[in-house]
Amino acid sequence: MAKYVEMIQKVRNWANRDNAVLSDATIEEMLRYGADDVYRTLRIAPLEALKAYTISVSAGEAKNSLTIPSDLIEPIQLRKRDTQIGSGANSIYSYNVYSHKSDIQTFNEDVFHYGAYHYTRQQGNFLLGNEFQDGEVYELLYYRRLADLDAVYTVSTTNNSASNLLYHATRAGLLSSFNTEMGNTAETNVADYVDTSPRFTNNVVEVTNSNNGTGQTYAGMTAGFYIGKESPNWLRDSNEKVVLFAALKQTFDFLNDIEGQQIYATKAAEEVFQLNKEDEARNNSGGTVQTSFYSNLI
Repeated sequence: MAKYVEMIQKVRNWANRDNAVLSDATIEEMLRYGADDVYRTLRIAPLEALKAYTISVSAGEAKNSLTIPSDLIEPIQLRKRDTQIGSGANSIYSYNVYSHKSDIQTFNEDVFHYGAYHYTRQQGNFLLGNEFQDGEVYELLYYRRLADLDAVYTVSTTNNSASNLLYHATRAGLLSSFNTEMGNTAETNVADYVDTSPRFTNNVVEVTNSNNGTGQTYAGMTAGFYIGKESPNWLRDSNEKVVLFAALKQTFDFLNDIEGQQIYATKAAEEVFQLNKEDEARNNSGGTVQTSFYSNLI
């Protein structure tokens, strides 16, 4: 498990370049671009997310669209809850699955052909072939982008614990603690954050007696300065190699080293291929597998 600043230094070490050639800011760009590349083709369980939509329709309204999550890479399944068994947290449901997806022209021209359970994408929404009823619940299972590699916990009452947040009575004291927590030491060869560094200034929160009272944003939190600790990221924490190779591909492209770029492009692609293959094998183990195909090619 590598901290973000350790990832910066790993890229620098593997590229065999010093700070004069590869600044921290440049490597951070390469890590972002590398992660973008990985998300294009990686399709594994840790990237799966489930979003539920509870429908609210007023009298006289007609709705048939669901807002697409901002972190969506690719939908896996869209479904509507049907029969409920049990109650509360222990409920299970049967589902009506939207098995047919078409382009927007086919959807509008042939709206009755597939019946209610078909959908399409238009701008930032999924349009469904049926009109919503108040109280219905739809679920979208999808592959998502994870939080940024350098993301930290948001300062909030929900996250107010020593495992999630750093606290200090002074801003300068918090900055020092933040550098220690993030691993900015002489050993990592990554520059300390200062009071103008975006990763610090964009996330630090001052809690005062004017915002920590009952019913206020930071109710019950001690006055002082807070910032989130590094939040989990599966790519960085559990499979840093795929991010490292993808970032090195971008780095050697930046350095105009074509041979290096090709070497790490191949390594990154192989890591993604193997991760997808491993996940597919896990999905196909443990029982008899049945798969449905919907395609004009079959």
